[in-house]
Amino acid sequence: MLVIGAGMIVGPVALGWFHETAAAEKVAQAARPPFSAAVGNTVVDNIYGIDAAFVEMRQAMFPAIAHHLDLTAAQMDRTLHTSFPATMRLLDAWDGEMHAAARVLSLSQLRYADEFHNADATPYRALPWLVIGPGVVLVGAAGLGLGLRRRRAT
Repeated sequence: MLVIGAGMIVGPVALGWFHETAAAEKVAQAARPPFSAAVGNTVVDNIYGIDAAFVEMRQAMFPAIAHHLDLTAAQMDRTLHTSFPATMRLLDAWDGEMHAAARVLSLSQLRYADEFHNADATPYRALPWLVIGPGVVLVGAAGLGLGLRRRRAT
């Protein structure tokens, strides 16, 4: 018990847990703003706005330009992919997989805000003491046991 208790006291100190808990508090402070409801709502709104802009481009702007240039939809699509390949790769990727992933990610920011609030309430500075405290009790109990053992031996 004495060795285990001493290890529970020395271990957190030797491993720098007090420094680590201070760093965890700094990380939590830095993470608070992104996980606020206001920022989460803004991110969700921005994702919907980006999607609306891309839909507008595909369904209204590109057809209007094609009509103005007397191009068919297929000709306009080829022209856009040839003249603006990076833009069209982005639009194609957004339609294919990015939109769904961005939507899920932005909504998760709102969904997990309460979870972050719960984690934020963690008393980080107390965590090393959750190991050291029982270690002190073990050392004390072992010391008491050794003292009683010596007393009985004499």
